[in-house]
Amino acid sequence: MESPEVSRHLIDLYGVKIAQEALSPHHLGVMQRPHATGTHEAANGDWVTFYLTIEEGRVQSCWFTAQGNAVIFAGASVTARLVQGMQIRHALSHLDVPALMEELGEVSEADQFSLILVCEALEKALKQSIVYIREPWKTLYTTNR
Repeated sequence: MESPEVSRHLIDLYGVKIAQEALSPHHLGVMQRPHATGTHEAANGDWVTFYLTIEEGRVQSCWFTAQGNAVIFAGASVTARLVQGMQIRHALSHLDVPALMEELGEVSEADQFSLILVCEALEKALKQSIVYIREPWKTLYTTNR
């Protein structure tokens, strides 16, 4: 459990919503047997990986792993929650940095790059899920990274 000092520091730095999502992220962990995965890594070593299961053209379940700052964890947490139940093509066109900022509140220009990282990883997973729908046997031969 996080200390009150860490919570206060994150709230001061990023705001309440980002602090809450970063300290208690939804769907954090590796999914067993995903239909699609997508990883994006920044030059500084931060990264996000999304794991998706797909049913009838919709994201049935979404989990993530990450390394990075609070904005990355908060953005990935919100993304994992929002994408569930969405049609793949709808998610590709609607889950972007402005949509995440609407959920998270004010994000500094510098921290918007963290949200770009999240969106790029999700886009890769969603595009791989299209391959799964067309040719499900191919996911047996793909790698996570």
